[in-house]
Amino acid sequence: MPNTRGSDLAARLKAARETLGLPSQASCRQLQEAYHRLGRQHHPDLGSAAGRIEATERMKRINAAYEVLKHYMEQVPIPLEPDPDQLAAFDPEAWWRDRFATPLRPPMNRRPPGVPPLPAATDGARHNPEPPSRLILLGTVHHDRAGFRRTLCALARLRPDRILLELSPFAWAFRQRHGARLQRTLMANLKIICRRHRVPLARALRHPEIQLIQRQLALPFEYRAALRYTRQTPASLLLIDSSAASSAYLKTWPELIATDNLARLLLPCEPNRRDSVTGQYRQAERLLDQARIQDVPPATRPPAAAGSAREGYLARQIECAMAGPLPYRLLYLGGWQHLSPQPNCLRSLVAAHRPRIELLNTF
Repeated sequence: MPNTRGSDLAARLKAARETLGLPSQASCRQLQEAYHRLGRQHHPDLGSAAGRIEATERMKRINAAYEVLKHYMEQVPIPLEPDPDQLAAFDPEAWWRDRFATPLRPPMNRRPPGVPPLPAATDGARHNPEPPSRLILLGTVHHDRAGFRRTLCALARLRPDRILLELSPFAWAFRQRHGARLQRTLMANLKIICRRHRVPLARALRHPEIQLIQRQLALPFEYRAALRYTRQTPASLLLIDSSAASSAYLKTWPELIATDNLARLLLPCEPNRRDSVTGQYRQAERLLDQARIQDVPPATRPPAAAGSAREGYLARQIECAMAGPLPYRLLYLGGWQHLSPQPNCLRSLVAAHRPRIELLNTF
């Protein structure tokens, strides 16, 4: 049989070069320059509302052509998930380097190239001198039952070109490798507690704290929604949280699903988890509008997001993403506590980019 794989690849590369207007021997630098130039010309947010649909389709073709040529030039595979057979020997840090082979650049104090200029004022019209922010910070409550649906709605409305997710490669790999076993252990221990204290299993499974543990052991709704969005659009997904911080946190999970802890959670009458989600969003709405944390009463201040070291790590990842040759709009998706106006929190550390702040419950 004739080998059509090579001919298909050659046809895709030729079509991608024609879309971007590149010669057959174009370099990576020429590819990035062409991509930025076409992005400034055809991005749907920069044209009129009447031509937005056509501009969106054109930008999708440009993004697709750029991804084809970039990954071919760098010879980087683009699987969304590794082979399950390789999970036993999985190295999260090596996967991170291989998955996103382009080296992260050091932070820059100036705005990166590629942000299109505003049109010149005409007929006395005045324009905002600041271009729209490339960075959106979207805060969530991690145990929000409606989080998956809300995240899909938010992504559809905000239309980011790249999602920076508060999930580490280590935490992703740990859940992939051990999540099912931990869920089985949780269920077995829960049955023991139900028999010991004569609590119906169905009632225990409806307990908000047990449901919270089940969601915690699974991949978070933010990841599942972002992955679906990237599979349906040309957007990409980056996991930017610290693997070192995640590994320290995940060591507490065996204790979390132990019988003693489950018994403590089941026997007292706990408040409804839905109310606590609503309360956290209300607290976030009050605090995120504050210009300075000193203006907030100490009793209502949010807890530390996980220490200044982790906040600095997240901020550096965002700075590097902003400095690199990346798409026009980036969205950070993570817990709302990172967006509080405290000096050591993520929002303050990336304030130079004038990020747009959003909460998930508004979608």
